[in-house]
Amino acid sequence: MPCSLKRIRPPPQRLGQAERLDEAIGATENHVNLTMNTQLAVSSAIMATLPKEKQIPFSELKNRIEQARPQIAAAVQMNILVSFLYVYQPLTSAELDGYIDFANSREGVIYHQATIAGFKKAILEASLTLGNSIGELLVQVNQQEAM
Repeated sequence: MPCSLKRIRPPPQRLGQAERLDEAIGATENHVNLTMNTQLAVSSAIMATLPKEKQIPFSELKNRIEQARPQIAAAVQMNILVSFLYVYQPLTSAELDGYIDFANSREGVIYHQATIAGFKKAILEASLTLGNSIGELLVQVNQQEAM
């Protein structure tokens, strides 16, 4: 799958459709939030395993991650658009417009909100588990170094 819009040079109309679909379902916005929440969950779990003097306050950690939002959003949007252009390539413009219309409909909004809520829940749980596992490993390493 291509990794850059520069490499695939989609027709302007098709790129516009991908952008409208992204906006309709909130793919970029939700993915950015998931990415940042995952970073925060894992970082927080790891921070909790450090000695108090090395811990960064949660608010500062959150601010540091938030400062990266513009860069994360730009990278995520590029990936979303490339993915949409690839995945929906077999659809005609009319078919893709139909899906965009569905995504903007009451039913489409409900469908995508439910799907995204499921992803958020699964990813948050996985992030917390990962962060706790990393934290436990760090505690073990610290204990072994202290011996």
